[in-house]
Parts: sequence; structure tokens; C-alpha cells
Amino acid sequence: AEQVGELVNAIVDSVGALAGGALGEAAGKVENALAKGIPVAIGFLASLLGLGGISDKIKSIIHAIQEPIHNIIGKVLGVVLKPFKWIGNKIKQGAAWAKKKVEQGVTYVKEKAKAGVAFVKGKAANLFAKKETPESKAVKEEAHRRLGERTRRPFENYVGLHAAVAAVEEELRPQGLERLTLTPARSGPPGSYGIVAVASPPTVVGSGMVTGGGGGGGGTGKSFKLAGGTFQQHEASGPIILKATTTGGKDKEKYIHLLSDHGPQVTNEALQAKLETTKQDFETERNRIIALHQQTIKNCEAKKVQNPKKAPGLDVAINQAQAEIAKVTALDATDAAVVEKYLSKWSSKGYPAMSATRFASSELMEKALKEALADPTIQTRIDHDLTVDDGHGNRVPRPTGWTMPSPMDYTLKDNLGVGYELSPDMKIVAISDELKRVVIILVISAEWEYKVYTAWPSR
Repeated sequence: AEQVGELVNAIVDSVGALAGGALGEAAGKVENALAKGIPVAIGFLASLLGLGGISDKIKSIIHAIQEPIHNIIGKVLGVVLKPFKWIGNKIKQGAAWAKKKVEQGVTYVKEKAKAGVAFVKGKAANLFAKKETPESKAVKEEAHRRLGERTRRPFENYVGLHAAVAAVEEELRPQGLERLTLTPARSGPPGSYGIVAVASPPTVVGSGMVTGGGGGGGGTGKSFKLAGGTFQQHEASGPIILKATTTGGKDKEKYIHLLSDHGPQVTNEALQAKLETTKQDFETERNRIIALHQQTIKNCEAKKVQNPKKAPGLDVAINQAQAEIAKVTALDATDAAVVEKYLSKWSSKGYPAMSATRFASSELMEKALKEALADPTIQTRIDHDLTVDDGHGNRVPRPTGWTMPSPMDYTLKDNLGVGYELSPDMKIVAISDELKRVVIILVISAEWEYKVYTAWPSR
């Protein structure tokens, strides 16, 4: 059994040597396996025939011929394994070649990446390092003028707007304009685009609108328009123009207060009185909040008497109310930022008036409103804000009495009026800046019609 085990181990070792490419070691292990195997086989046969000691004699014979057999086996294995040795060498050479190429590739990519970063940085530096020249300024002004003429009205789609911009770019390229770029506007109604001219350095020179349909009514092709009559007639038709149902389900009366609040007939004293009202409203609202907390304390004290077991929780509520009273009492009424912040939170009137203005004349008011409302960008905003999608891709009017959620503004060249404001220390002072901007809020007065709910000049 021991001899059989040694035979098996010798065979396994020879296979391992062959796989590793060790030819000399393999030849020795095969020769040893055969030398060990023959005595085992002969010994087994001799035991069957009743012959003893024959294996030792056989061994002596084997040892005598061992050297020739060893040489023959070595030559045979050398011929058989030669191709495998060549393949192994080639694999080693290929691995070394591949490793070298990978290292060269990594070095190449790193060098190209560095060169690319340097190129981009250089281009960016050159782009923004360029200074404005009389020529670049002139071509931008011309681009602004031409774009203003060709983008006054919204386009039905982006393709139309892009074509108009590309045409201006082609026309002005001989004068030094490098390119015109369309970029979606960060603010304004959907479909708004800014137009940037690159002619050392980049400058915004225009804007454009895409409606995506055929007007504010989407597939209907309809658009809102100003109701007939004058602004004076709109407001004189009655103090209550209409009623609109609020989110709470109640009818809220809508008053047009364009002329009564911001018309030229409004006196300077009336404007200052509005700001005085803001100061008074802060004190009124502060006292109301304090009274609410005082009532909370009173109620909690009464409940403690009725149910002493709840005293710990009620004491917590009392302490909180007392802390709020101390906080509100300490608010500085001479700090405009504080007044604006808290009054906008407390008051049901909405945002507090921190400034008050009026139009200098009826002519300026008419001019400002009509020019603004005729602007294509403003019209697109009107049609968007005063309509809602009906679920079938069409924009339909919102209910009568609905007002814009946020005001529109339009800048003109002329100073439109005068006004006063609350200074940082809550003093009423005259506004020294020119008021060239008109702020407008519209209200729906009928289907596809609106009136100016209110408007005022602003800086």
C-alpha cells in the first residue's frame, strides 16, 4: 500500500511539473513514477505465483537500465513540450509589451488632459480679458437696435426666433460681431430668452419670446386686450368694479385704485400719510399680538384652577406666551427692516407700504401704461397670467375679478412721478431717484378683457 501511494504521488508531481514548464523536473518525476510502478506490478504478480524476493532482483535490473530510460524520456518530453514553452515565452513577452503600452497610454492621456485644461483656461482668459472698444460697442448697439425691431412680437416657436437672431448675426459679422447666442431667461414668463452678443466682451443686447402656440389662448388663438374706455372711466364706473370668489369661498370686492391712490391729483401730504399709516399699523399689530398672548396666559391660569393636575403643561404654555410678549415688546419700531419683516407677517392687509408714489401728470401716466401694455413681452405675460390650461392644450380665461398674482414692470426713458419712502430709521423722506419704471397689476373685467387694477411709478 505504501508503494502504491508513492506511485500516485509521483504521477501527480509529474503533472504539476509539466504544467509549470519545468522539463527537467518533469522527466525525473516520470522516470521515478515508472521505476516505482514496475516493481509494484511485478511484486503483485509474484505474490500471486508464490515467488518471493523477485522484486529486489527486478529492481537491480531496473537500476541498470535507469540512465538510458532517463535520457529517452527527457528527449521525448523536450520535443512534446517545446511548443508550450514557446507559447509561455510569448505570453510573458506580450504581457511586458502590453504593460509598457498601458504606461505610455496613461502618460499620453495625462499630458493631453493637461494641455486641454490649459487650452480651455487660455480661451476663457482671452474671452473675458477682452476690453470694450469703440468698434465692439458700436456693433452691439446696432445689434440691439435690429433685434429690437425684429423681436418686438413673440414667435410661435423657437425656430422662428433663432432664424431672426441668426439673420442679424450674419448681417453684422463683417462689422466685428462674432456671434449672437440665445439663452433661456432666468426670470419672466415661460418662453423668455436673452440674446447675448460676443464682440469683446459678451453683452446682453436683446430678448425674445416664444409662445409655443398662436397667442395667449394656446390653440384658440385669442389674446387679452384692454377694456374699452379711458382709465378714468374705468375707475369712475363705480367704486366696486366686480366681485371675485376668494379661496375661502367668500366674495371679495375688487376696487380699481389707479387714480385714487397714484393719480396726479394725489397730494404729497396724502403720500406721506400712507407711510404714517404703516408706522401706525406696526404698533397696532404689535399690540394685537401682545393681547393675544396675554389672553393665552389668562386662559391657562383659569384652567389651572379648574384642573390642578394639568398645571405643569399649562405652566409651559404660560412661559412660552410670556417669552413671546417679551420678544415682540423688544422689537425696534424705528428699524425699517424690522417693521417690514414683522408687519408683513402680522397684517391682513398684505405687504406693508414702505414707499408711496404718484404719477406727475395724466399724460405721463397714459403714456407709461399704454406703452407698457403694447409691449409684446408684456402682452405675452398678460396672456399667460390671466389664463389657465383647460386640460386639452388650450389656454382659457380665468374667472372675472381675478387679479395678477404678482405685478409687471416696464422701464421708460422719462421720469414718471414723485414719491416718498421710509428711511432705514423709519423717517419719511422724499425719493431722490428718478422714477422711470411703471409697476402694473391687472384685473379681469370680462372674458378676454382686463382693466388696470392699479399702477404706480417706481425707481
